[in-house]
Amino acid sequence: MEDAILCHSNPERRILRHGEGPLPNRYLKYCVPRDQLPGELFPHYCGGFAYAFSQSSARRLYQASQATPIFFIEDAYVTGFCRLKAGLRTIGHPGITLKPRVTLARASCAFTRESRITSHELGPRDMRLLWREVNTQAFFCPRLLGVIKAKGRTNTR
Repeated sequence: MEDAILCHSNPERRILRHGEGPLPNRYLKYCVPRDQLPGELFPHYCGGFAYAFSQSSARRLYQASQATPIFFIEDAYVTGFCRLKAGLRTIGHPGITLKPRVTLARASCAFTRESRITSHELGPRDMRLLWREVNTQAFFCPRLLGVIKAKGRTNTR
Protein backbone atom coordinates (compact mmCIF):
# COMPACT_ATOMS: atom_id res chain seq x y z
CA MET A 1 0.00 0.00 0.00
CA GLU A 2 3.01 2.30 -0.29
CA ASP A 3 1.61 3.84 -3.47
CA ALA A 4 -2.06 4.15 -2.50
CA ILE A 5 -4.68 6.06 -0.56
CA LEU A 6 -7.39 3.96 1.11
CA CYS A 7 -10.71 5.74 0.94
CA HIS A 8 -14.28 6.07 -0.25
CA SER A 9 -13.94 7.14 -3.87
CA ASN A 10 -16.15 10.12 -4.63
CA PRO A 11 -18.46 9.09 -7.49
CA GLU A 12 -19.46 12.70 -8.30
CA ARG A 13 -16.62 14.21 -10.31
CA ARG A 14 -18.54 16.92 -12.17
CA ILE A 15 -17.23 20.41 -11.45
CA LEU A 16 -20.09 22.56 -10.16
CA ARG A 17 -20.46 26.06 -11.61
CA HIS A 18 -22.57 29.04 -10.52
CA GLY A 19 -25.41 29.67 -12.95
CA GLU A 20 -25.27 26.25 -14.61
CA GLY A 21 -28.53 24.82 -13.35
CA PRO A 22 -30.24 24.84 -9.98
CA LEU A 23 -28.21 23.67 -6.99
CA PRO A 24 -29.28 23.14 -3.38
CA ASN A 25 -27.75 25.78 -1.10
CA ARG A 26 -25.53 23.21 0.63
CA TYR A 27 -23.64 22.68 -2.66
CA LEU A 28 -22.96 26.34 -3.47
CA LYS A 29 -19.70 26.29 -1.48
CA TYR A 30 -18.36 23.74 -4.00
CA CYS A 31 -18.93 25.91 -7.09
CA VAL A 32 -15.71 26.63 -8.96
CA PRO A 33 -15.22 29.56 -11.36
CA ARG A 34 -14.22 28.38 -14.83
CA ASP A 35 -11.17 30.67 -14.85
CA GLN A 36 -9.92 29.00 -11.65
CA LEU A 37 -10.35 25.45 -12.97
CA PRO A 38 -11.18 24.73 -16.62
CA GLY A 39 -12.73 21.47 -17.75
CA GLU A 40 -15.81 19.57 -16.68
CA LEU A 41 -14.52 16.84 -14.33
CA PHE A 42 -12.29 16.62 -11.28
CA PRO A 43 -9.70 13.84 -11.32
CA HIS A 44 -10.78 10.75 -9.39
CA TYR A 45 -10.59 11.68 -5.71
CA CYS A 46 -11.63 10.46 -2.27
CA GLY A 47 -14.57 11.73 -0.26
CA GLY A 48 -13.03 14.03 2.34
CA PHE A 49 -14.65 12.53 5.42
CA ALA A 50 -11.79 10.00 5.84
CA TYR A 51 -8.84 8.51 4.07
CA ALA A 52 -5.67 6.69 5.09
CA PHE A 53 -2.21 6.38 3.63
CA SER A 54 1.30 5.33 4.58
CA GLN A 55 4.05 7.63 5.79
CA SER A 56 5.84 7.35 2.44
CA SER A 57 2.61 8.29 0.62
CA ALA A 58 2.23 11.27 2.97
CA ARG A 59 5.74 12.38 2.06
CA ARG A 60 4.97 12.06 -1.66
CA LEU A 61 1.71 14.00 -1.25
CA TYR A 62 3.54 16.73 0.64
CA GLN A 63 6.20 16.98 -2.07
CA ALA A 64 3.50 17.10 -4.77
CA SER A 65 1.68 19.84 -2.86
CA GLN A 66 4.78 22.03 -3.06
CA ALA A 67 4.38 22.12 -6.85
CA THR A 68 0.56 22.08 -7.06
CA PRO A 69 -1.42 25.32 -6.89
CA ILE A 70 -3.63 25.36 -3.79
CA PHE A 71 -7.29 24.53 -4.36
CA PHE A 72 -10.08 25.24 -1.90
CA ILE A 73 -11.80 21.84 -2.04
CA GLU A 74 -9.42 19.94 0.22
CA ASP A 75 -10.35 16.37 -0.73
CA ALA A 76 -10.11 17.10 -4.47
CA TYR A 77 -6.80 18.91 -3.89
CA VAL A 78 -5.07 16.30 -1.71
CA THR A 79 -6.49 13.04 -3.06
CA GLY A 80 -7.09 14.23 -6.63
CA PHE A 81 -4.59 16.79 -7.92
CA CYS A 82 -1.69 16.09 -5.51
CA ARG A 83 -2.29 12.33 -5.66
CA LEU A 84 -1.93 12.35 -9.45
CA LYS A 85 1.25 14.40 -9.28
CA ALA A 86 2.63 12.04 -6.60
CA GLY A 87 1.87 8.98 -8.74
CA LEU A 88 -0.42 7.41 -6.13
CA ARG A 89 -3.61 5.44 -6.71
CA THR A 90 -6.85 5.24 -4.74
CA ILE A 91 -8.16 1.97 -3.34
CA GLY A 92 -11.70 1.69 -2.08
CA HIS A 93 -11.97 0.35 1.48
CA PRO A 94 -15.28 -1.15 2.67
CA GLY A 95 -14.82 0.31 6.17
CA ILE A 96 -14.55 3.85 4.81
CA THR A 97 -18.02 4.46 3.47
CA LEU A 98 -21.19 6.49 3.86
CA LYS A 99 -23.58 3.55 3.60
CA PRO A 100 -25.37 2.10 5.35
CA ARG A 101 -26.07 5.12 7.50
CA VAL A 102 -24.73 4.73 11.05
CA THR A 103 -27.03 5.76 13.86
CA LEU A 104 -26.07 5.66 17.51
CA ALA A 105 -28.47 2.71 17.98
CA ARG A 106 -26.60 0.53 15.47
CA ALA A 107 -23.10 1.95 15.90
CA SER A 108 -21.86 -0.89 18.12
CA CYS A 109 -22.57 -3.42 15.36
CA ALA A 110 -21.29 -1.15 12.58
CA PHE A 111 -17.92 -0.69 14.26
CA THR A 112 -17.48 -4.27 15.48
CA ARG A 113 -19.31 -6.71 13.23
CA GLU A 114 -19.35 -4.70 10.01
CA SER A 115 -15.75 -3.39 10.31
CA ARG A 116 -16.72 0.24 9.82
CA ILE A 117 -13.84 2.65 10.34
CA THR A 118 -15.66 5.93 9.82
CA SER A 119 -19.04 7.54 10.20
CA HIS A 120 -19.94 10.89 8.73
CA GLU A 121 -23.46 10.91 10.11
CA LEU A 122 -23.01 11.27 13.87
CA GLY A 123 -23.12 14.70 15.48
CA PRO A 124 -20.87 15.85 18.36
CA ARG A 125 -23.22 14.62 21.12
CA ASP A 126 -23.58 11.14 19.60
CA MET A 127 -19.83 10.95 18.96
CA ARG A 128 -19.16 11.57 22.66
CA LEU A 129 -21.69 8.89 23.63
CA LEU A 130 -20.21 6.43 21.14
CA TRP A 131 -16.67 7.22 22.37
CA ARG A 132 -17.78 6.46 25.92
CA GLU A 133 -19.34 3.16 24.78
CA VAL A 134 -16.31 2.12 22.74
CA ASN A 135 -14.06 2.67 25.75
CA THR A 136 -16.13 0.65 28.24
CA GLN A 137 -16.97 -3.00 28.71
CA ALA A 138 -20.54 -2.25 27.64
CA PHE A 139 -19.58 -1.88 23.97
CA PHE A 140 -20.80 -4.95 22.10
CA CYS A 141 -22.93 -5.87 19.13
CA PRO A 142 -26.09 -7.68 20.27
CA ARG A 143 -26.18 -9.67 17.02
CA LEU A 144 -22.83 -11.26 17.95
CA LEU A 145 -24.45 -12.91 20.99
CA GLY A 146 -26.53 -15.20 18.82
CA VAL A 147 -29.59 -17.12 19.97
CA ILE A 148 -30.45 -17.45 23.66
CA LYS A 149 -32.80 -20.27 24.71
CA ALA A 150 -34.63 -19.94 28.01
CA LYS A 151 -37.46 -22.16 29.28
CA GLY A 152 -38.91 -23.15 25.93
CA ARG A 153 -38.57 -19.71 24.32
CA THR A 154 -36.04 -18.57 21.79
CA ASN A 155 -34.87 -14.97 21.93
CA THR A 156 -32.36 -13.21 19.77
CA ARG A 157 -30.50 -10.19 20.93
